[in-house]
Amino acid sequence: MFDFNSWEFLALGIGAILIFGPERLPGMMRKAGKYYGQLQAMANGFRSELEAEVSVITDPLKEAAAAAAEATKIEPDEPEASADPSPETPAAPVEES
Repeated sequence: MFDFNSWEFLALGIGAILIFGPERLPGMMRKAGKYYGQLQAMANGFRSELEAEVSVITDPLKEAAAAAAEATKIEPDEPEASADPSPETPAAPVEES
């Protein structure tokens, strides 16, 4: 999501300590972690509800497609007479002298 390397993350941490102070920073980080967890739980709930609703629509379509594929399957009545699948080669023309 964010592209932080280690130096940028370190600078961000030092800036947070300077701005909020070492006394308030742990409590703020706890709150941020709690809110992040709640946000993640809401996103997972939304994703699972969306997948359930989409499956209500797609499951009958998949079943209909499978039934149509089964109905159009053609079974051969007799096996082919030739066991050799290669085409026959024409004979070379005969030259008359």
